[in-house]
Amino acid sequence: MKAVGILLGAGSSSRMGENKMLMPLGNTNALKLSFGALCNSDIDEVIIAVSDLTHIFANTLCEGSKIPARCVMGGETRAHSVINALNACENAEIVVIHDAARCLIKPETINQSIQQAQEHGSAIATTRVVDTLRNEKNHATINRDELLAMQTPQAFKFVLIKNAYKQAEKLENYTDDCEIFLQAGHNPHYFVNDYPNMKLTHKGDIEIFLAILQSRGGQLCE
Repeated sequence: MKAVGILLGAGSSSRMGENKMLMPLGNTNALKLSFGALCNSDIDEVIIAVSDLTHIFANTLCEGSKIPARCVMGGETRAHSVINALNACENAEIVVIHDAARCLIKPETINQSIQQAQEHGSAIATTRVVDTLRNEKNHATINRDELLAMQTPQAFKFVLIKNAYKQAEKLENYTDDCEIFLQAGHNPHYFVNDYPNMKLTHKGDIEIFLAILQSRGGQLCE
């Protein structure tokens, strides 16, 4: 069984105001942390979708990697970047798609996604919604008991997700792979990730990320 990790590092970082893939987080950065987590998991190969801003650093990561790793250019949208990476996969049975901005990911969660995708065909990392949710317009409170917030990694049997992407239209409307999987008629399998796995999005996130990384002793920085 070959598991390929697809690492998405080609985003525009528009809400951050600078390239969040490469901005310093202590002695490391988001792209390096996420790449390290994949390399320290049961992933057999990593494909990084890169932009003009990230390809030089990503190539350096690949050259020094302890497992096979290479880069492909990302597309206009997240979904187009995934397609480019899927097209570059060779002999993959399982693909694990991960947003590099979720750089607190742990290898344990990646391994869980691989194992469950083998069993169920897919495995979507989620977290339970704990905040009170209210509609801004009519002030109605939304029942959170059955709500899950989607995260990555999102793992799939390669053939299933590749065909789902082939069937998808208007790719710019999709923000995660699970929705494309759903639109193809599949029933995704969710699992709750118990580790911090927030997405680095705004300047205010940096302090939180640094505190968590410091509590881990800077692990997964290789």
